[in-house]
Amino acid sequence: DEAGAVDETAFFVDADADGFGDPAVAMSACSPSPGLVADDSDCDDSDDGVYPGAPERCDGVANDCSTGWDPSYEDGEVWHEDTDGVWSSWTDAWSAGTDGAAVAIALPESGTVWVCDGTFFVQVSMTAGSVEVAAVQGGATLSGGGEGSVVTVSGGELVLAGLTIEGGAGSGIPARGGGVRVTGGSVTVDGCVVRDNVAVHGGGRAVTAGSAIVVGPALAGNSAPNTIRRLDGAGNVF
Repeated sequence: DEAGAVDETAFFVDADADGFGDPAVAMSACSPSPGLVADDSDCDDSDDGVYPGAPERCDGVANDCSTGWDPSYEDGEVWHEDTDGVWSSWTDAWSAGTDGAAVAIALPESGTVWVCDGTFFVQVSMTAGSVEVAAVQGGATLSGGGEGSVVTVSGGELVLAGLTIEGGAGSGIPARGGGVRVTGGSVTVDGCVVRDNVAVHGGGRAVTAGSAIVVGPALAGNSAPNTIRRLDGAGNVF
């Protein structure tokens, strides 16, 4: 279009293709060309998940561009981010359990599961792949609700980061690994609080095959009355 044409209109660059443009990057034209939009209300034109009216993801960001945003707006959210950076909500599935009736959650084979503040009654299992399950603000609790192991790994590589893992009762006969049970593959427990779990063997965790690496967790109140495994200094059963 010729500059200064009578019907010229301001359009805005939409670099992330979410339908909302960057107010700082404007161009005049008679009609929009690819990559330009009439709306200039995007607050982050580098992220296609951030725009006015966007659903709130569990990522510590004001996805809907609201002012006065607070991290508590994300409470109860659980989202999966795949290796291509595509996000999908898992909130409904992870929120379906109740105390005494934890919901079974099968992890994918890749990506990161981001867990925001809240208590989720779940029995998480992993069989293959490489996945991280991580707390965003640090107040995310996975509870077995008094039944089964909270986390079971039978294959693959799992990282648990910044979570509280509690309320598990172990799995198998005899019950093993109230908090975390490893029967294959590997798990890294990084900065988690593992507490108030019970089992016949391994109240906090039990490894019958595979491996477990523990980095700086706090263990409290786990019990395994018939365990043959060692105790830590606080009496927690590994």
